[in-house]
Amino acid sequence: MDVAARAAQIRDSLHHGDGTSFVLVGDDGAIAGSLGLYAEPPGGPFSLGMAIERAARGGGWGKRLLDAGLAYADEARRPVALEVYATNTRAIALYESRGFAVTAELPQHFLRRDGSRRDALRMVRPAGGEVR
Repeated sequence: MDVAARAAQIRDSLHHGDGTSFVLVGDDGAIAGSLGLYAEPPGGPFSLGMAIERAARGGGWGKRLLDAGLAYADEARRPVALEVYATNTRAIALYESRGFAVTAELPQHFLRRDGSRRDALRMVRPAGGEVR
């Protein structure tokens, strides 16, 4: 994955109004998580990226953040796709509970800071959250 190119796509999509982002702020005022939706190409399916700080995990905040993003996508009647570490069983279970299904296995897809690579899964949720 070309991170710089992907970042440029996200910036361009948000700049042209075909996406949105949500930020989760903790009681202390610090950012506890974020979620972004962007479409590539514009008008196409949304790609979802989400991160929750360790200290904020387990309190239901990730579910609330995800639900806010999915409500936005549902209103736009757009499918949502994401990629997740294949070993992140908690996230996979959350996504499945919200209508996502695994559509592809991506061996050695994510490049880590230490230079190692990790397997990923691509998951997709149909437009409007309709389960097919």
